[in-house]
Amino acid sequence: MSIRGNRVWPVIPWVSPLLPAAAYYRDFRDTFLFPYDAAMIFGIFGICYFLNALLLSTRIRYFDRLYGHDRVMRLHARMAASAFILILIHRQFKVMDGQLIPTAQILIGTIALIVFAVTIAITLLLMVKNIFHRLKFFRRFRSWMTSRAPADYSKLKILHNLLPLAALTAVVHVMTASTTAGYIGRTAFMAAYTFTVAALYVRFKFVRPMLLRRRIYTVTEIRNPGTKVTEVRLSGKKLTFKAGQYAYWRFLSRSVGNEEHPFTISSAPGEEEIGFSAKALGDYTAALPRLRLGEEAIIDGPYGKFILPPDDSTTVLFIAGGIGITPFRSMVQSMADNHSMRRTTLVWAVSNREDLVYGGEFLQLVKRLPSFRYKPVIKTPGEVAGEGTLADFESGRVTKELIHGLCPDLAESKTVVYFCGPDPMREAIMKILKSIGVTRRRIHFEKFSLG
Repeated sequence: MSIRGNRVWPVIPWVSPLLPAAAYYRDFRDTFLFPYDAAMIFGIFGICYFLNALLLSTRIRYFDRLYGHDRVMRLHARMAASAFILILIHRQFKVMDGQLIPTAQILIGTIALIVFAVTIAITLLLMVKNIFHRLKFFRRFRSWMTSRAPADYSKLKILHNLLPLAALTAVVHVMTASTTAGYIGRTAFMAAYTFTVAALYVRFKFVRPMLLRRRIYTVTEIRNPGTKVTEVRLSGKKLTFKAGQYAYWRFLSRSVGNEEHPFTISSAPGEEEIGFSAKALGDYTAALPRLRLGEEAIIDGPYGKFILPPDDSTTVLFIAGGIGITPFRSMVQSMADNHSMRRTTLVWAVSNREDLVYGGEFLQLVKRLPSFRYKPVIKTPGEVAGEGTLADFESGRVTKELIHGLCPDLAESKTVVYFCGPDPMREAIMKILKSIGVTRRRIHFEKFSLG
């Protein structure tokens, strides 16, 4: 996620229900605090946030260019959670007002709520990391559920796609309500809003895959540069991207499943082939070695704003954790290909030496780029051995003293900091940078999410 960017447009989805809410309440100003009217206002905000969440999941490239797709997906998740809470409150006010008579309209709304609740539960419990992961009980429950769940990530994501079904059912509930059905303007607004979101979702789920199949890529190389790390390279029509961006990869192979997954493009923009590297951290990534040469894939991308500053005179500090090195591999290689003179420092933190899967490449790039410094940080120094490593590595963890030693003018300069790695490390690095005096506007990071 880029900390910089347009800060105005994300406010629009949150305030968008104000107009329909005003239209609904135009004739009910004096009864605002009664349960019936409170239920109405919470319901309006809930259904609008519900539709907004669905719209944000359709990978609109304008939003990605403006704000970064990873941050768009975070907004999607927050909006869906807010919609669920508001709809629950809406239902509670209906109970208080005695309006939950078992009519067809109420039954439709109840079905929508149940489907929505199931989708939220599956997502939080089994699919994405969230704030509940800080709780030991939740982590243990998640592990217990994961070990017994018969479905892998691909199947779980299909269940996550129940969201549009829940949204459509909720819209039918709203359209058949007496406060909507009897008013042409309200009906037209809800119908137009729903049609727009539905059209974008159909394009995303059905039209987009068909268009992407016109540009098929073929697996040309599968190798294991390190323990549990798989690098896949493909050939096909050249994809225009910037170093540091990512794409969604879908292999047309039963060996890894037919679902698409986001991976950073680890090859440089100037290379003939395109590729990514992934560490086995789940069912899908563990299955990547089973791919075969010649198998086909489709690529949706590029996405993301995790890219170098356009001005080559801007100094950059890269901090990577483990397999988070992949965007920096593409960036530094691209700098070498373009004979860049940008002052660049790369700090790569790993647990042991065998995790430096591209260490040899960076040592060679140091020779090609006079303004590039490479500092591996190895948690287990006893495992470090070999030419060109003992004099260059740092043992332990990335510390404030290490960063300050490499970039003594970091607080006063305009150096831009890029981080890619595990969330716990990101949180620790953010605290270090803050203590040094680096402003958030100069820090860039990305977080993949559902899309």
